[in-house]
Order: sequence, then C-alpha cells, then structure tokens
Amino acid sequence: PPRKPPQQRLVLALDCDCFYAQCETRRDPSLVGKPVGVRQKHLVITSNYAARAYGIKKGDSLAEVKRKCPNIVIKDGEDISHYTEVSNAWRAFVANFVGSRCPVEKSGLDELFVDVTAAVDAHGAGGAGEIGHVHGDDELEERLAGAARLCDRLRQ
Repeated sequence: PPRKPPQQRLVLALDCDCFYAQCETRRDPSLVGKPVGVRQKHLVITSNYAARAYGIKKGDSLAEVKRKCPNIVIKDGEDISHYTEVSNAWRAFVANFVGSRCPVEKSGLDELFVDVTAAVDAHGAGGAGEIGHVHGDDELEERLAGAARLCDRLRQ
C-alpha cells in the first residue's frame, strides 16, 4: 500500500510585545497608561505603546528619549532576574494550558514556540472556522483552524 506522507506539524510562535515594559507595569501598577521605557546601559531597549506614540524606538539614547517624551518613566533593566521570573511563569502557564502532549520551547525571555499538533489533532477544529481560513487542503485547513481556536482560547 502507498505510504501516507508525514503529517505537517502545527507550531505556534508566541511573542510578548513590550515584554520588559509590561513586566515593569505589572510590578508597579501606577505606571499603567504612562509612557514607560526600560534602559540597559545608556539605551532604551524597549518601551510600551504609550511611549512609542511619542516616537520612542528600541535603541534610542536616554537623551533622545527624554527629548521626545519628557514625561517618560525610565526603569532600570540591567538586572533581568525579574524578567526571567515572569518569563518562566508565562512558559509554565502556557505549558499547563496546552498540556503535556504539546512541547513548549523558549526562545529568549519573551518568545515561545508551542507544537500544538497533538492537541489540534485530538480535538479537531472545534468550530474554529470563524477565526481563520486557509484555502486548499481541507485536512490542513481544519487543523489550522483548530490551532487558531487554541490561540484564541490562550489569549482569553
């Protein structure tokens, strides 16, 4: 009998935008809604959306950041132990959410890759068609729709 081609893996790439700035806001809720930047050495390595609205970019000097946004709150990001702790908690949450059959790999502090193939194949699309649509292979479309449903549940 002819061999069935190997099944395509479904891997999600999860990336937390403004990760260090979000960690600082989580640690100090009085920063919510304020422009926040995180510095290492003499550069801002990340900023939140409120700061980005002023044109703050990764790698801007502290002097440039203060010129663009005089009211920005600058947090010291030299000690990354807090960010590592939050990253590990996030990874544990995602791993618990997707279950033991879905490997979770860390790529930096703010990125995860999650192989959701087993979860999607076990549960099917689960009515996920309204979230995403892929043209072509019906089986692949159903599997990708299931991955989209999983992403939607994870975001909630």
